[in-house]
Order: sequence, then C-alpha cells, then structure tokens
Amino acid sequence: MGTFFARRLLSTLPVLLIVAVLVFLMLRLTPGDPAAVLAGDAASTEQIAQIRAGLGLDRSIPEQFAIWFGRLVTGDLGQSFYYKTAVTDLIGQRLEPTVSLAALTIVIAVLMVNGERLGGETPQRSHPRDSLDGLGLGQVQDLSPQGLRFHVAPLAAVPERKAIERLRFHLGGA
Repeated sequence: MGTFFARRLLSTLPVLLIVAVLVFLMLRLTPGDPAAVLAGDAASTEQIAQIRAGLGLDRSIPEQFAIWFGRLVTGDLGQSFYYKTAVTDLIGQRLEPTVSLAALTIVIAVLMVNGERLGGETPQRSHPRDSLDGLGLGQVQDLSPQGLRFHVAPLAAVPERKAIERLRFHLGGA
C-alpha cells in the first residue's frame, strides 16, 4: 500500500512542474511592463529600472523561473502590492472562512444525497426530482428560473398540492 502511494505521489510531480511552468509563463508573458504599471505614469526611466531590478525582471526568463519556483516551494509568495503585506498572511486570513464554507457545502450535499436514510419512511416517488423527499429538514423541490422553492416535510410550509399530499401521508391520512 505504501509503494502504491509513493508511486502515485511521484507521478504527480511532473504534472505539478508542468502546471508551475504554465502559470509562470502566463504571468510573465502578459503584455505590458509590470514595473511601469507599478511605477505609475509620472515615473522616470530610472525609477522603472529600479523597480524592474527589485522585482528581478531584469534577469533572463529561466533565471526568473528558478527564483519564482524556489520561493514558491519554500512558501514565500511575496508581498501584495495592493495590501502591502505578505501574501501568505492574506491567504491565512481568508482560509478559515473558505474552509468553513466548503465544509458546510459538503455537509449540505451529503444530507441531500443521503436524505432517504435520514428521513425514515418516504412516500412513493412519482417524479425523479422528488428523490429528496426523505430529508426531514428542508429540501429543494424545484430548480426554476424563478428561484428555489423549499418546503419542510411533514409541515408542508409551501401550500402546494404535492406538499399537502405529503402532509397527509406523514400524518397517516389517506
């Protein structure tokens, strides 16, 4: 099992290297001079040359890639020009809400997919879209241009004919 994971990990390295090269080339081969953009319209050629040297843009493309890739591997993502702080700090600030949102999305998806197991008895389905009936919390009934319609089974919060039929079924009526 360990050799399987080792082989899989080694097989991803060429893919990661190709992706890194493509990302670097897309960043470097965009039109315009980043140093001139950072310096502004009123900057002199000396100021632009100083910014180019500070960013390493005066070096060859392979040299720039080696520096960029070395910093990427060590976790040094540089400084944000907009926020004037380390990019890793900015990512760290936004990581917790991002992970929370992703976890909540996964939980909702699992609940919707496994709704039948959580809801107990469910009525006979007449339409494929009704496959989420067993979810006793709130479920998506219809995805339409008007928006999502929700109802809570067995309370039938949306007064539709199907919802009323489900309410009768859950209450033991005919």
